[in-house]
Amino acid sequence: MDLKCACGHEFEVPDGTKSAKCPACGKAVEVAESQNWLDNVEVDGLSLEEAPEEEAPQPEATATAPAPTPGVEAPAAEGQAPPRGRSMAHSAAAASRRQSAPAKKAPKHGPPAGVLDLFKVLRDEPAEAAPLLRDGITSRRFMTEMGVGFAILSVLGAVTLAWLCCLGPSAIGTGVMFWLKLVCETAAVGIMLSLLAIGLKFNCKPLGVVQGVVFARMTALLLLLPLGIVLGIISAVMAAKGLETFPSGLLWVNRAMLKLYVLTVMFVQGGITMGVFKLGCGGSLAISAVAVYGASILARTIFGEAGF
Repeated sequence: MDLKCACGHEFEVPDGTKSAKCPACGKAVEVAESQNWLDNVEVDGLSLEEAPEEEAPQPEATATAPAPTPGVEAPAAEGQAPPRGRSMAHSAAAASRRQSAPAKKAPKHGPPAGVLDLFKVLRDEPAEAAPLLRDGITSRRFMTEMGVGFAILSVLGAVTLAWLCCLGPSAIGTGVMFWLKLVCETAAVGIMLSLLAIGLKFNCKPLGVVQGVVFARMTALLLLLPLGIVLGIISAVMAAKGLETFPSGLLWVNRAMLKLYVLTVMFVQGGITMGVFKLGCGGSLAISAVAVYGASILARTIFGEAGF
């Protein structure tokens, strides 16, 4: 191995020497570690065989999704938002359904303040009167007008019917009896229908049921009173002229007024019962007929056979 001194003189030293004196200048020259690194390498550990290559890790097998069927939309993966085009199409379809859906019809009338308001509701929108009578109208003005109106109409109706049936002085006593029977029959029907509503658990209140019963009789009296008054005036004029006998047709119409009143009450009350109890036409008329005739039998039992 050759060494070179700082003075420029080169000389040879044996392998493995770490330091030596320069023959020219006598200075000690050290061997650098980089020059003898090969001395530390063990020749026996060297091999020309290449190291085996490490096997690359195989990726886990993923489940392949089935091919989509033509014409059928593939479901979106969980947590994955639907395509933009599809979401826009769904939004447009929902908007069109909302626009095409019929809007709820706003009621034309508010809660009736009086009895005449309820007549207007029945005249314009009969379907709006059923919920009002189903819940009951608690307005003080309405209840006062209904009580006073029913009292006046019942007295006029009873006097008219008594005059048409008797055509004489005895009509006064018969009119009082008719009025008592009318009030008794109205109260009995109101109680019967209220108990029926409670027993069968109809979605209505007893106050509304009673108001419907009274309103049915007020309606029947308003419809028949003009005809009864006209017939009463004709009968009074004929009696004033001294006619002892009246035409048989007139007498038949006079006595038929009572039956016509009962039939009118039955049909009007059946219509109100159909709306309040939410029943069909046949069932409502059957309930109304049973209630009217049952109350009539009760009134006859209490006040006598004559009359309703």
